[in-house]
Amino acid sequence: MALRAYGNWLYCSGGSLYSLRHTLLAAQRMYVELRPYSRLVWELISRWERAEPPQHRTPVPEPVLKAIVSYAWMSGFRSFAGVTLLAYYGLGRIGEVIQCRRSDLLLPSDDLWDQGSAAFLRLGSSKTATRGRPRVQHLKIVDETAVLLLTQVFSALPRSQPLFSQSPAAYRYRWNKVLKALNLEVELRLTPGGLRGGGAVEAYRRGLPVSEIQWRLKDPCDDVRLSAAWGLSRMPKLSRAAALSLARCLEDPAVRSFAVEALSLRGDLGASVLATQLASQQQEAQQVATSGLQKLGEAGARAAAEMLSHESPAGRRRAAELLASMGPAASRALAPSLRDKDADLRRRAAEVLGRLGSAAAGEVKALSRLLEDPNPYARISAARSLRAEGLKEAASAAGVPEERITAALNSRQVPRRARRPRFALSQA
Repeated sequence: MALRAYGNWLYCSGGSLYSLRHTLLAAQRMYVELRPYSRLVWELISRWERAEPPQHRTPVPEPVLKAIVSYAWMSGFRSFAGVTLLAYYGLGRIGEVIQCRRSDLLLPSDDLWDQGSAAFLRLGSSKTATRGRPRVQHLKIVDETAVLLLTQVFSALPRSQPLFSQSPAAYRYRWNKVLKALNLEVELRLTPGGLRGGGAVEAYRRGLPVSEIQWRLKDPCDDVRLSAAWGLSRMPKLSRAAALSLARCLEDPAVRSFAVEALSLRGDLGASVLATQLASQQQEAQQVATSGLQKLGEAGARAAAEMLSHESPAGRRRAAELLASMGPAASRALAPSLRDKDADLRRRAAEVLGRLGSAAAGEVKALSRLLEDPNPYARISAARSLRAEGLKEAASAAGVPEERITAALNSRQVPRRARRPRFALSQA
C-alpha cells in the first residue's frame, strides 16, 4: 500500500509515471515476496495511462539510420556508428550493446569454418534476464552492408576492449550532435531508444513473415511490440488472424492505445476483431474495446451484434450492454439477427431491442413477426420488448394486436417464471 500511496502522491503532485513504474520494478527485484501484491500498483499505473496516454519512442526510419551512420563515419565516430548498426539491425537495446566487449562479437572473419555471412553479438546482461528469459542472449545481424561496416570497425579491436569505450552519456551527446548536423528537428523525437523499434519495422518491410511479426508482439520490449503492431497496421491487406493478434494487444498497456487506433482504421474487419476483446478477462481491454466500438458507430454496432452469438457468456453480456447504449445504430445492426436461424440469437437480439426503447421503434414490425416464432423463448422476449417503455406506443401505432403479445407471453411451452415481464439481459 505504501507504493500505491506513493503513486497517488506522484500523480497529484505532477510527478512522472516513469518514476512510479521503475520504483515498482526495483521493489519487485529487491523483495520477491512483493510480487503477489504488486497488482494493486499495476492497476494504478493502468488507470494513469488511460488518463494520460504515454508517448512511445518514435521508431527510427532506415533512411535516417543510414544518414546518421554515414555522417558519424565521415566524422571519425567509427565505434559510435558500429554500435548503432548493431542495435538497429540486431534489434537490440543500445544500452546493452554499448556494454559489450569485442570478445562478445562474432564476425564472419572470426569464423574459422566460414559457415555464414552474419554477425552475432552476445549480451551478457539483458534487461529481460530476470523475467524468465535466458540470462545470456544474442543478437544476429544479417544485413550485408552492416556486417561489412562492422568488420571494418571492430575486426582489429583487441578482444578485451569494449565496443564503445565511452559512457552512455557520451553516446547520447554524439547522437544529438549528429542529429543537429543533419538538421533533424527535435519535434521528431528521434532517440537512441527508437533504434530497436525502427529495426523491427524495417525487418517487416523487407518481407519478414507476418507470423514472425505476430511472435514479436509477445516480445518483452515495449518498442519491439509497438513496432510489430505498427508493421501489421501498415499491411495493405490484413488477414483476420493478423488482425486478431493486433486486437490482443489491447491487453498490453504499452501497445493498447496504438492498437485500438490502428484497428479503427480497418473498417468492418477492425471492428469485428475489436469486438472479440469484449470477451477478454482483462478489464482494461474490455473498456478500450467498448470505447472503440462506440466511436465506430454503425460498424461498431454490427460487430457488437455479432458477439451476441459468441461462446463466452460474459462476452455476450457485455455486447448486449454495449448495444443497449448505442441507440438507432444498434437497432439497425440487430435487425438481421431477428431473422437468424439461431433461436438463441433471435432471443438475445429481441431482448436488446427492448432495452433500446424508442430508439428501436423502426423494428416493431420485425419484433411482431417474432411473436409467431417456433421457439417459445424467442416469442417471450419479443413480447416483453413490445411492452417495453418506448416500444409499447410504437407497437400500438403499428397495429400490433395486444392479444398476440399476451398470447406470446402465456406460451404453455415455457416455464411460468420465464413469462415474467423482466428486462435483465440474459447471460445464457
